[in-house]
Amino acid sequence: MGDDTVPSTVNFANAKNVADLQKYFDGMINQDNREKLIKDPPKNLKKYPIAYSTKSPVGTNVSKDVVKAVKQTVKFLRSQGYTVVKKDAPVEGKKLMMTYYTESTPTGTNANKMIRQKTGQNMKYKDVSPMTWALYRVDKKQPQSLEKQVAKENKLVDKQMTAFHKKYPLYLTPTTTKTAAKNSDPAYLPKYTKKLHKISKLSHKKQIHLIYDAWLHCLAKTPFTPLANVSGEPALSLLAYVSK
Repeated sequence: MGDDTVPSTVNFANAKNVADLQKYFDGMINQDNREKLIKDPPKNLKKYPIAYSTKSPVGTNVSKDVVKAVKQTVKFLRSQGYTVVKKDAPVEGKKLMMTYYTESTPTGTNANKMIRQKTGQNMKYKDVSPMTWALYRVDKKQPQSLEKQVAKENKLVDKQMTAFHKKYPLYLTPTTTKTAAKNSDPAYLPKYTKKLHKISKLSHKKQIHLIYDAWLHCLAKTPFTPLANVSGEPALSLLAYVSK
């Protein structure tokens, strides 16, 4: 966190106020990269239009409460003299996630290496998350040639968002698509955990599609944040609305 110009692992910090976050990140920053990582903000933000969107990047539903929260924020910003325009990000959401899942399969292999170091055995399905198991099994079939394709797609996302932010320095979206889910709501639906268990039987292409389908139940709640994660953009979530 705070020490690399190329996004890799994404970390999240929670704080009571922005001043605390600023102090925290100032303490975490790698001074060798400081000039590359920290840019001076525009002196007059009101000169620049702020883009906003309530559209899920992967086409999932967005609740009325969430739309109301964003519109309420837009109204406030306009009352303060800012220009706010409705504009969706130029990135194809589903393609972004398919690329993200493809480049995430090595995390399954790495998890297995750690398990072997501790136990002397490969991971077993019953001992890990269904998705950790799936990523581990998919990585065994993943062609090395896909590394170039993943790099190409990530470069395209970076190019698209860089161009987007030249016109719109700030981009306002919801953090989630609905109010907080219950703790009893599973990350993956049972019908998919059964399929993930047998994922080794599928072709690599079908494996990646299954991972997407299985993760969609969870992704549908927070489809906006992956864009910032993958593109390496800084993002800040603020409480702006409380549902009834």
